[in-house]
Amino acid sequence: MNQIYQLISVKFKEFYREPAIIFWALVFPIMMAGVMGIAFQNKGPESVKAGVIPSQDSKLEIAELGNEQIQFKPMNLKEAEESIKKGLINIYILPTSKGEYEFYFDPKNPNASKEYHIILNHLYQKHGYTIPHKIVNLESAGSRYIDFFIPGLLGMGIMNSCVWGLGWALIELRVKKLLRRMAATPMNKPYFFFSYFVTRLVISLVEFFLLFVFSYFLFDVKIFGSFLAVVLLIISGNCAFAGISTLIASRANSTQVGNGLINVVTLPMMVFSGVFFSYHSFPEFLIPIIQGLPLTILVDSIRSVFIEGTGISGVYLPCLKLLGCGLFFQIIGIKLFKWY
Repeated sequence: MNQIYQLISVKFKEFYREPAIIFWALVFPIMMAGVMGIAFQNKGPESVKAGVIPSQDSKLEIAELGNEQIQFKPMNLKEAEESIKKGLINIYILPTSKGEYEFYFDPKNPNASKEYHIILNHLYQKHGYTIPHKIVNLESAGSRYIDFFIPGLLGMGIMNSCVWGLGWALIELRVKKLLRRMAATPMNKPYFFFSYFVTRLVISLVEFFLLFVFSYFLFDVKIFGSFLAVVLLIISGNCAFAGISTLIASRANSTQVGNGLINVVTLPMMVFSGVFFSYHSFPEFLIPIIQGLPLTILVDSIRSVFIEGTGISGVYLPCLKLLGCGLFFQIIGIKLFKWY
């Protein structure tokens, strides 16, 4: 029992003698809970935004029946279709000449299905009867939830590939005392970082190709814009996250600290950047901050090429932002980088 006590005592001493580990294990989860709580505490009941196509033949003006939680936005058919593709709304309503209402949404999108039932219940409470309606499934490429999700998955894959494949690899080399051996050789240090960038870029292109081919044959996901624009976004996205990864790995001396640093960078972006659902569901004061995140810029741009048919001219500004971000963090990371 004395041996067990001593071994357990050693492990606890290793834990609390490293302040960084205490921060990532105890303080960081509390900070994340606080940030998420502030973001959602004032949100109140379920907020629903739905598009409504105005009709002169309609006896029921749905657009005027909204409240604080349910907002019916009048828009034409083209605006409704574009809003669905961008994730600004999940459902739109089209009155017909027969006095019936068509609800357009993708039933495979859980948020859209939930909003359909919320809207129907709201209208029932307003009128005391269920309005005549039918569901029209959005099954055309570009308007489904899978078309929204795949570009987000591609962007997240680029981030994780760089941060874990580059940042974690550099931290592991330092922990194993291999960086100091490499620094003692006549190696050109910028070439060392460049080799990692090229490796991750090639792997990202292969991952993109495999995921796209899989999505194309299984879900009929298509690229409506320029394929070259997607390639430019992949290159600039890798540049941005390679720079961030170099900065993450610049000073970390243990895998525990490295794991915490990587999570503090990737976790918020995976939650906020619109990978799985539209970030427009967050409180308004957070939207400008979210739109400035590197992953948000990358995912929004890839999604615009896939769904909206954006060409090279439409992605050059996001590419410049990502390249500038990567260059900025890369320079700082190299200056702070500790080889031993």
